[in-house]
Order: sequence, then structure tokens, then C-alpha cells
Amino acid sequence: MSDGFVYTEYGRYFEQEEKKQKAADKKFKVLKILVLALSAFLIVNVVLYAVVFPCFSPAHVVFSGLEKLEANDVLKQSGMDLAVPWMSFDKKEFEARLASNPALDSESIKVEKKFPDQVLVQVSERIPVIVSLMNIDGRTRTVQIDKNGVVFSSAGAYGLGQVPLITGLELERVSEGFHISSEYKALLDRVATISASNPVYFSALSEIHVQPLASGGYELIMYPIHSRVRVITDHSLSEETLRYMLVVLDIVDSFDPDVTEIDMRYGSISYKKAGRNSNPEDIRE
Repeated sequence: MSDGFVYTEYGRYFEQEEKKQKAADKKFKVLKILVLALSAFLIVNVVLYAVVFPCFSPAHVVFSGLEKLEANDVLKQSGMDLAVPWMSFDKKEFEARLASNPALDSESIKVEKKFPDQVLVQVSERIPVIVSLMNIDGRTRTVQIDKNGVVFSSAGAYGLGQVPLITGLELERVSEGFHISSEYKALLDRVATISASNPVYFSALSEIHVQPLASGGYELIMYPIHSRVRVITDHSLSEETLRYMLVVLDIVDSFDPDVTEIDMRYGSISYKKAGRNSNPEDIRE
């Protein structure tokens, strides 16, 4: 009798434990389902906010290579609609618009769309060799010209102390983004060479004027900053010419401050005073 009682009690105990285990398993399954559902919800939100939404938000344009120009100004000048979603952003159109900006080197422009919302732009600015004056919309403005003769202007203009001012280039025949006459290519090359090796010579000049000749070609008229004397040379600009010019100016100023013009053409030197010309030998007195 006692054995039956013990068996019955053990049976009830195991039945209760089994029920408790089933209840615990059920709660665990419910909890597991909730955790999985919550994880799935979080994953979906992460995907939406990190991937889907950025793809359909306005593109974030990032420039590299700009030095003098401001990215916002370049974007504004491009006229590109930046409110369009990244997915719809036209990379080729943007490249074409940037290439039309005269201040940018069109061959250097590279545009890449980077998932999920970035547009990476690599550009190089045109570097001026000289600055000049140009009539734009009825107003005289300073423009820049690079080593290839491309005319451009920008808010990030280089100062006149860094590159020489050269006038008389007949810029009324061209407009921004176009090339000046190939006749002046040799002059640009010479200026670029001097600027690379000894730019201090140009800091002594306020202006270099290109004077066309009736017979063709041109000569140069240079205006030193600290002198009222103008200096005429042929078109063969060089460091030697500029160095010689500064020496001659010092000599002339030392014995006759009334000289108004020095002529260094034709392998000899002469000078002019108000009312009369000198002989070539006068400079050697």
C-alpha cells in the first residue's frame, strides 16, 4: 500500500514538472518570436534609414582638388538640380556642366556616384599664367589666361603680384572658355618659364603691354612699378631681358631722372626725354 502511494506521488510530481517545463518552453518560444520580430523590425529600419532613404534623398556632392574656388560657387555655376534623388542623379550631365566652367580644367573632371547618397567629384582648377583685361557686358574686368591660352575668370582670382598683368591681347575676339590667338603662345611659354624659375621679376612690373606692329608680330612695352619710365623691348621676353631692364633703369635714374622712355630693341639702348630723343650711345655716358 505504501509502495502504491509513493508511486502515485512520484507520478504527480513528474506530471507537474512536465507541465512546468512545457509552460516554460512555450514562454521561451513566445519570447524567441518577439526577439526575432524585434530584430527583424530593427534590421528593416536600419536598411531603410541607411540604404533606402539615402538613395531617394538629394545627392551629397563632395569635391576634391579645389584650391581657390568654393565648392558652393562651382555647384551654383553648374546649374545642376541638386534636389533630385541620388538614384536619379545624372552623372554624365553633371560632368558636362562642370566641363563648361572655364575656371576648371575639363580634362581633369571625374565624377563618381558612391552608394548610398554621395557624388564624389575630382577636379583641377586652371592655373593662370597671366592676367589681362577684357570687356564683359560693357564692363572692363580682370580675366585670367592659363598656359594653353584659355581665357577664364573666377572669384578665386590670383593677385597681380603672383602673375603679370599683360594687356593688348585683343581679347574682344574671344570670350571666356576660348583660346586667345596662337600668336601669343610663345609669350605665354616664356612667362610660364620665368614664373617657375624667378617670379620676382614680374613683381617689379605693373603692366606689360603687347603692341602690334604694322609689319606683323608685336613688341612689348613694360611699365615698372617704381618708375615713371616705360621700357620698349622686342617680343623675346626672358630673364636676361628683365634683369638687364632693371639695371638700365637704375643707371638712367642715377644720371637723368627726366627720362620717360627706354628703348631696348635692335641690340642697342636709347632713351627718350620729354621733347627729344637720345642717341644709343647716351646710355653709356
